[in-house]
Amino acid sequence: MRRRKILLVILDGLGDLPSPALGGRTPLEAAETPVLDGLAAAGLGGLLDPLAPGVAAETHTGTAPLLGLEAKALEGLTRGPIEAAGAGLELAPGDIALRGNFATVVAEGGELAIVDRRAGRIREHTQELVDALEGIGPIDGVQIRARAQKQHRIVLQLAGEDLSAAIEDTDPGNAGRPQRLRSSHAPGEDAAAARTADVLDRFLRRAHEILASHPVNRERAAQGLPVANAILTRGAGVAQPIEGRMGQLGLRGAVVAGDRALLGLARLLGFTGITAPEFTALADSDPRAKVAAACAALADHDVVWLHYKATDITAHDRQPRLKRDCIARFDAALAPLCDEDIVIGVTADHTTDSNSGSHTADPVPAL
Repeated sequence: MRRRKILLVILDGLGDLPSPALGGRTPLEAAETPVLDGLAAAGLGGLLDPLAPGVAAETHTGTAPLLGLEAKALEGLTRGPIEAAGAGLELAPGDIALRGNFATVVAEGGELAIVDRRAGRIREHTQELVDALEGIGPIDGVQIRARAQKQHRIVLQLAGEDLSAAIEDTDPGNAGRPQRLRSSHAPGEDAAAARTADVLDRFLRRAHEILASHPVNRERAAQGLPVANAILTRGAGVAQPIEGRMGQLGLRGAVVAGDRALLGLARLLGFTGITAPEFTALADSDPRAKVAAACAALADHDVVWLHYKATDITAHDRQPRLKRDCIARFDAALAPLCDEDIVIGVTADHTTDSNSGSHTADPVPAL
C-alpha cells in the first residue's frame, strides 16, 4: 500500500464557547473558513477530548499526545524542562527547570500585588533584563541561570546539590482576585524541596529589586507601559527521557512552531524543530510563512506538525473577534497545502474560552 505523508495542524486553543460579542457563536463558527470547510466536506470531522472527558488540558499535555506521546508518559511531564529544551538549555541530572513570566507588581500591604501577569506581553529589551540577573548567586551553592524567551516568557535553571522539583508555583495563575505574588514552598517535610524553594524565593526577591530600578523599566514607566519588575514561576521539573510512537515506528517528524513548548517537545522527541523570527506565537505571526515551512519540511519528513499559537493567545486576552480573524487568516494561508497529495489533520490541544480567558474541559473540533 502506498504510504502518504501526514500534515497535522494544531490550532492552539481553537475550541471555544459561544461569545456574546459574536452573536452567540464561537470564533470558529463566526470565521470565514472556505478551506477548512472544503476539507471538512471531503473528510471526517467531529469532537474529541484531548485527555479525557471533563479534564482540562494545558498546551504541553494537550499537544504531547498529538505528537505521539502515550498517556502514561504524561505523568510527571512538567512544562519547565520542556521550555528549557525549547530554549536550547542542557539540563544535567538533578537540575531543576522552571518556566516563568515577567510580570508587573506593586507593593501593597506588605505584599506584592500582581497588576499584570505578563507585563503587557513585553516584547522589547527582555534580554537586557535577563542579563541584569546574571550577577545573582550562587545562592547557598546553587547556580541560577535565566534565559529570555519570546515576549514575556523566561526559563530558569537551578543547578546544585540536593535540589527537588517538588515545590509550589509562585504564579497564582488567573484564578482568584486580588492576585498576590506567592512565595515558593515545599509541601510536606521534604528537606531538598524546602531548600530549593528557599533558594528560589531569595533569587526572586533579589530579581525584583534589580528589575524595579532597571533602565528598561524606567523607560517603560515613562512611556506609560507596564513595567517588567518581577518574575512569576511555575512548572518546576527535572529532565527525563521520553519516547513517542513516531520514533518507535521509525517515522521522521518535524514541528513548525514559534512556541517554545512545542519546540521543546520536538527536541525531546527527536523531531526537527523549525522556527523563524516571523513565527511570533501572537496574532501577528505569519501563517503563510509557516505553511511554506511545512511544505518544505514534507519533502524529507514523514509527519509534519504545524502549530499556530495565535488562536490561544487571543482567547487568553479575551478577544473573540481577533481570534475569529486569526482563524480566517490561517484558513486562507492553508490553501496551498490542499493541493498536496498528503493526509491532512486539523485539531486543537485544548479549548480556551475567550469570554473568561481560561482553558476549559470542553472537547475540541477535529478534522
